[in-house]
Amino acid sequence: MNIAKATPTGTITVTTKPVVLFFKDGTMTGAATSKLTVGTNGAATITDGKLKAAHGTGGEKGHSVIYTFTGTGSLTTSRYKINYKGTYK
Repeated sequence: MNIAKATPTGTITVTTKPVVLFFKDGTMTGAATSKLTVGTNGAATITDGKLKAAHGTGGEKGHSVIYTFTGTGSLTTSRYKINYKGTYK
């Protein structure tokens, strides 16, 4: 007997903390939030993404970033494409 696994659908808010950004000359630490909407067959859409990071180390000390992002992907394959834009200071 072959039983398929059910994938729930709906929207949740995702908060990720800490987020660590790695640069050639150091790191920055911050937090990100977004909304994850799951559709049929595990299709996922990421909206309202915001990431703020500072607290730099090495060459990133004193710098900060603010990004917004969106994306699409799949819960079944765990592959996502994220599009972002933002400001690095």
